[in-house]
Amino acid sequence: MNLYTKFVNFMSTIKVKIIGVGNRGCNVLNRLNDLPKSVKRIAIAKREKVFEGLEVNKKIELTQVDIDNPGQAIDSKKSQIEKILDNTDIGFFISNLTNKVTVTQTATIAQLARQKGILTVFVGASPFFFEGKLALEQSEQNKAYLHDEIDSVLVLDSDKTIQKGVPIAEGLTKVDNMLSGVILSIIDLINKCGVINVDFADLRSTIENGGELFFNSISGTKEDLTSIVNQLFTNTQLKSTKTDFSRSLYVIYSNSDLLMQEVGDICNKIQKQLTNKARIIFGVVNDAKIKQNLKIVLLAN
Repeated sequence: MNLYTKFVNFMSTIKVKIIGVGNRGCNVLNRLNDLPKSVKRIAIAKREKVFEGLEVNKKIELTQVDIDNPGQAIDSKKSQIEKILDNTDIGFFISNLTNKVTVTQTATIAQLARQKGILTVFVGASPFFFEGKLALEQSEQNKAYLHDEIDSVLVLDSDKTIQKGVPIAEGLTKVDNMLSGVILSIIDLINKCGVINVDFADLRSTIENGGELFFNSISGTKEDLTSIVNQLFTNTQLKSTKTDFSRSLYVIYSNSDLLMQEVGDICNKIQKQLTNKARIIFGVVNDAKIKQNLKIVLLAN
């Protein structure tokens, strides 16, 4: 058995579950296609139109929610939820950040996952400005609440997706597509065999008990290295403005012509953006689809 085969066999043992809670979570699940076989989609919600039409690995239908005790609906399905969480290494959770009920349910499920040693990540989006100040305040409160319940929380800024002349339906779809894109990019970090590999232990050490999670993916040409690295930290779709990172993980995707000197140049430029004591893990992946360009994907907290 060669080294590549051993690596692929190792990667196949990493079990990923993407768990959509509530109507919004189900919407994003519906857009996640072409996933590796090791990734399973789980929908947990009341029976509504989106939930009924979903074709995912597992559905758990919730009963009518008691507003004063939103976790009760989860408790009534606890044994089913614990069963689907078995044999899982990392769980991505998606729900409506402005909805206190689904956020509470998400936190309850995440706690069950953490009790099993599962790495947990929440991926969500802030409300648009036109949804009002109350929605924004609620989302900030819910995000703060999730920080204590989930390993890492990543929140996209919906307002940054607004473009002149774009229909509202297309704009809303774009946010959901961005959420799914973030999840796929993180999975891809550990799912591709590289010249310098990043493994699940590296990902766990970056995300576990991380709080606010920073993510970005920037592409460009080798001639634009300085611009690419600068954009990694400044041109983001995130709500967070945090910059004092203590842990970082990044992967460079390029064709086989990438030089050692170019890798060193990228690493030096990224190091200058981090604190002196920041722990840094990096990988390099040859990707023929990149052609003459390169891509850098960064996670930090």
